[in-house]
Amino acid sequence: MASVSTATSEFYHQLGLLLRSGLPLPESLTQLASGLSSAKLQRAIAEAGAETSGGGSLTEILGRHPDIFDPFLVRLLKVGEESETLPGMLFTVAQLARFEQFLVATLRGALSYPVLVIHVALLVVLGASFFILPVFGEILGDLDQHDSLPALTAGVLAVGRSIVSGGGITILLYLVFLAATIWLFTPSRAAHNAMASLVNFMPGTWKISATLHAARVSQMLGRLMSRDVPASEAMRFAGQMAARPRQAIGLLACADQLDRGVPFKQAIETCSNVDELIRLTVRHSPEESLPSELIGLGELYEHRVMLSAKNVAGVWTAATLIGAIFCVFIVIMSLFLPLRQLVLYFGYW
Repeated sequence: MASVSTATSEFYHQLGLLLRSGLPLPESLTQLASGLSSAKLQRAIAEAGAETSGGGSLTEILGRHPDIFDPFLVRLLKVGEESETLPGMLFTVAQLARFEQFLVATLRGALSYPVLVIHVALLVVLGASFFILPVFGEILGDLDQHDSLPALTAGVLAVGRSIVSGGGITILLYLVFLAATIWLFTPSRAAHNAMASLVNFMPGTWKISATLHAARVSQMLGRLMSRDVPASEAMRFAGQMAARPRQAIGLLACADQLDRGVPFKQAIETCSNVDELIRLTVRHSPEESLPSELIGLGELYEHRVMLSAKNVAGVWTAATLIGAIFCVFIVIMSLFLPLRQLVLYFGYW
């Protein structure tokens, strides 16, 4: 079964097709609701079909369900609704939603193996702490060898005792971590948004985050301007879609310049947190073809994001494996370093 996020993006695209073919909005919504597999989404679309037949606003109805329809995308649809370009804006929103879903799916695929390794390593550490290290400590205690333990062995035993002394709290923390991990891989929209946000904080993802920001800005400007949305409004929407405050501040300041009548090409040159390739595209593209050039540039950025995500996935996998192997090596060495003392003790006894 498709996730709600995937079904929602398909809904946007199919509704755009029906409206472009001339079918009235209420009938389009009713037809789409009958073919949806998600009961939650089906109820929301059926409600929209019933209320729009009485003159209700589509975006106001969708806005009542922020757990299904992204509020930001609903605001974009409102621009299309007000400018009577709703079918085109539905295609734009569907494309933006699909890209976000594709990115999240790529990140989930990249994280699945490292996360599995981390959980296996944690279970091994917990099992060793509760069942193996205490027995080993008792043997060493019986041999009265605590004072002469190697530093590595003493350290591992101390960590094991700390974990065991935590008892229920230690197990509870692991269960919380396990539940959070499982939730991140569920198809809910909240989990989808959380996974998309993680790209800004994971090690090695700075390039992905910067390129993703450029892709969003380029796609947003190109697609909205191609729908005759004023450049200042398109820039403002791009700022509101920014993942980081500094990015948002720079784009919103640029939108303010456009509102004051500064030409677009001049404003973009002074706009902070805008990739140089976007500036070059604006500088050298004729005004009439600028929207399509920005859309094409956005697709180039998206391709770069996917390549970077795959490269980072390999790095994460290698780093996780190396870390797990190192931890296992430390534990094994801590158990075998006192072997000489044990052999000497038994030989003497």
